Amino acid sequence: MTDSFDTADTPQATPEPTPEPAIDTATSEAAQEAAPTPEAPVVPDSESEASTIPAPSERPPAPQYPPAPEQYPPPQEHPLSFDPNQPSGPYAGPYSGPYSAPYPGPPPYPYPAPTTQPRYDYQYGTHSQPLYGQLTMLGAQVSPRRQPPQWLQSLARPFLFWIPLVAILVTLALFGVLVFLGNDWAQSALFVGLAAGAVFLLLATLTILRLAGGMGNAENTHRVRQVMSAGLALVLLLGLFGGAVILQTPLHHAQAASFEGQKQWQLALNEYKQAGEKSPSSNDLARVYNEWAEESEAQGEYSSAIDFFSSVLKTYPGATMQVARAKSGLVAAYIAWGKAALDSKEYQSATQRLDTLLALDYCDDACKTTAGAADATAYYNLAETALASQAYDVAVDKFHSLVQRFPSSPEATQAHADLAKSLLGLGQKQRGGICSEAIPTYQELSTKFGDTTEGQAATSELAKPQPVIGRFTKAVPSGAFVILAKGINNSMSDAAFFRAVGSPAPRVRANGDGSFRFGSIAQGEWDLVWGNGSHYFFSYHRDTGDSYWKAQVGPLCAFDLGPIDEDFS
Repeated sequence: MTDSFDTADTPQATPEPTPEPAIDTATSEAAQEAAPTPEAPVVPDSESEASTIPAPSERPPAPQYPPAPEQYPPPQEHPLSFDPNQPSGPYAGPYSGPYSAPYPGPPPYPYPAPTTQPRYDYQYGTHSQPLYGQLTMLGAQVSPRRQPPQWLQSLARPFLFWIPLVAILVTLALFGVLVFLGNDWAQSALFVGLAAGAVFLLLATLTILRLAGGMGNAENTHRVRQVMSAGLALVLLLGLFGGAVILQTPLHHAQAASFEGQKQWQLALNEYKQAGEKSPSSNDLARVYNEWAEESEAQGEYSSAIDFFSSVLKTYPGATMQVARAKSGLVAAYIAWGKAALDSKEYQSATQRLDTLLALDYCDDACKTTAGAADATAYYNLAETALASQAYDVAVDKFHSLVQRFPSSPEATQAHADLAKSLLGLGQKQRGGICSEAIPTYQELSTKFGDTTEGQAATSELAKPQPVIGRFTKAVPSGAFVILAKGINNSMSDAAFFRAVGSPAPRVRANGDGSFRFGSIAQGEWDLVWGNGSHYFFSYHRDTGDSYWKAQVGPLCAFDLGPIDEDFS
């Protein structure tokens, strides 16, 4: 009887018997002692019954692990077909490559699959490069994958080391040129960002083409480096583009601060405005104007300083801290400007500037004290200058401003005597022109400056008699005369009338042209009477009877009766 080895549910070819080796007794005994059998073998003798257990030489060999290719059973119902172009391997068993199994289910053999199997998914060409080949599936034939064009495959290969280097240098040079083309940092950054966006598009297109040409295939050993370098460059370019757009306002602010630190005030203002700063509450713009004004003041450009400070007050009232700074700066600038005019003896300019300051509502007590003292000095010097040049009207005006606006100043006390001189000079000038204008001047001089020689002279002049003049418009007979009398009335008696026109009533002869002149007539009201030697005449108001022609003789000036349209007959 013989034993056999069968696999469960799978037919297997019976191995061919191997020739029995010749062994000696000693060797056989040693083998039997070393054999791992549970029972010791029984050696029959010649007289024993024939053994039913095969001899060791007759036993089939133990299964080989891993099994030999010929020991794999063929698949049931689905015979395998192989491509004649597939590389041969040490095993003829079922496919166990990197792709999914040709058919589902457990392997048809009870042994683990070998750890190394040949690949059946590629065909290898003459260039020893793995090509997309033909995968034989159970019952189906898959056509080879379409190869990309040769130019794409060439583009997918790694570049020579100098090509990326040159590209980087050219890109950096382009960025450098664009930096200098911008008018400011923000514009330069925008130019660079736009250029980076254009380079990004070019590089992205190139990368896509290279990937299509096989740059990312597993057979490309440089694919990781190529993809990572391209991705990093794309990220950097995209970052440049986005940053250039996002950072426009911060860049304007940064450059404005830089210009401000360099005291390039107008450029700083321009940048702050481009950054979005505007009135009425921009603290940055107001600060720059204040700093510009302070620098101008330090350089003696007071007019510009005042203009800049005023711009802050008018345009940026919402920047409260800078408004307070501008007010303080304006006070200091006006005082400095006024004193500078005093030092250069430009007294008129000094008074104008200081007057403007004193009229401001934020000129406090300290401001008024300082500016008032300087203004009083300016007015005094201006008046003295005018008096010295006999510009009496200007001198009187400036002396008046001094004593009225700054009565407690030392200059107001010093101006008393010189103001009297100025008033007398002005009065005398007025008497030579429109005499009536001199009367208030002399009266002021007489009442307020009686302690001066000029005031006393004015008092005397005010009391003096004054001439009376007139002219008859009709024919004047020979021997005609004119009388100034008092109290003439139509209701008075003849005796009273003749007493009034008699001595000491002033009498003068009328000239042939009808004109007459009384040299010195006491101040007061006089009635006009005229005659031809035998008759006297006067005109009166019908309702009151009072004399019509009256001479109101006043101080300083002659009284002119004007044209008299009366007859001497």
